[in-house]
Amino acid sequence: MSLMKHKGGLLAGLALVCAGFTLGDAAMAQQANGITLEYSRTELEQPGGAQKLYRRIQTAAQHACVEPDRRELSQYARFQECVARAVDGAVAKVDATQLTVLHRARQRSTTG
Repeated sequence: MSLMKHKGGLLAGLALVCAGFTLGDAAMAQQANGITLEYSRTELEQPGGAQKLYRRIQTAAQHACVEPDRRELSQYARFQECVARAVDGAVAKVDATQLTVLHRARQRSTTG
């Protein structure tokens, strides 16, 4: 993770890449995009900061993983796995307690 000086604290760059994800059909195969999110640790300390960053991470992961047509069930299942891996990795890289707690709560609510 790269860190840059930014007024108001350190600004961290977080890269989301779901490397190796491709759609099954060779004609439609696409490498996942790499997306960098910038955030400030001070933002995470603000009320709702973790939720806001978490939503940004989810959105970036969905774009990085290249969503297929929902009717292509096997491809869509791989897309969902890619998003889950990208979000997991991003949350781990941020390494902020409040974001990790939020992520674990969301995982429990979607699997339970």
